[in-house]
Amino acid sequence: MSSPAGAGPTVLPYGSWSTPITSELIVRAAAGLSEVRADGDDLWWAEQRPEEGGRTQLVCRRSDGTTAEALPEGGNARTAAHEYGGGAWWVRDGMVWFVSWADQRLYRLAPGGDPEAITPEPAVPRGDRWADGAVAPDGRSLVCVRERHHPGGGPADVVNEIVRFDLGAGSVWPAEPEVVVSGPDFVSNPRWSPDGTALCWIEWDHPNMPWDGTRLMVRDDDGEGEARLVAGGDDESVQQPRWHPDGSLWFISDRTGWWNLYRWTAAGAVEPMVVMDAEIGVPQWVFGQSRYDFLPDGRVVFAYSRAGFDHLASRRADGT
Repeated sequence: MSSPAGAGPTVLPYGSWSTPITSELIVRAAAGLSEVRADGDDLWWAEQRPEEGGRTQLVCRRSDGTTAEALPEGGNARTAAHEYGGGAWWVRDGMVWFVSWADQRLYRLAPGGDPEAITPEPAVPRGDRWADGAVAPDGRSLVCVRERHHPGGGPADVVNEIVRFDLGAGSVWPAEPEVVVSGPDFVSNPRWSPDGTALCWIEWDHPNMPWDGTRLMVRDDDGEGEARLVAGGDDESVQQPRWHPDGSLWFISDRTGWWNLYRWTAAGAVEPMVVMDAEIGVPQWVFGQSRYDFLPDGRVVFAYSRAGFDHLASRRADGT
């Protein structure tokens, strides 16, 4: 701190001096990028913008190198589901589905169009919260998580379910979806098999947190058969299920004490695919996390954490 001419330095208590460097100055232009997704030849991502009130804009980079913002001015793709949010949007063939932070309703946005609410006004303002959606391979239905807060209810009365919307011709919006998974205290990661004949999801119950114990379930899409337990339980944390193009179901499990990578086959066998003294998984605070993916050449690319550092690696189709 400067002092009058001829005077010695002024000593002030730590942290009490004035400075032109404020927290607002530091963060207002620091956009946060997350949830990068490919849709055909296009690349999409979420962009958090502190200088615009912290809203989340969705941005698309076309194959010709141009970029475009999807949401209209003031639009904010953010969900309050499970309070921590995440997984507030998804895209398929240029059609965007997103949760608006303002009213927590689910919207769809066609290329060149305006957002259209597909869910009705809830009984409690912002009381229906949506997240973690997936469109069926044939494009005729959509599944996602719905967290419903009932009028006059407390935290113990909140209901978490997986619901399905009919996207067929003639669908009228807004519309109430069909409930396809109900009963567990919490659900996440509804995902269709490549041929659309089966649905998987993650579920768990209070007092477990998702890093304590979860269950990976699979059921035929006709909903007639019983759901099958693939992996997990009160003492095993399973997360991030993803169907391989060959029809097997991959997932992360901490059954060895480390979150490693496994797959489940139609024959009912669970096989270790990447085993290492490192964490491929991360605590599931939010929806929409992704720590691995399949590449067209047969490799599986994955991130893992060891000794406090994140790394990126790949597993070849031959297992090396």
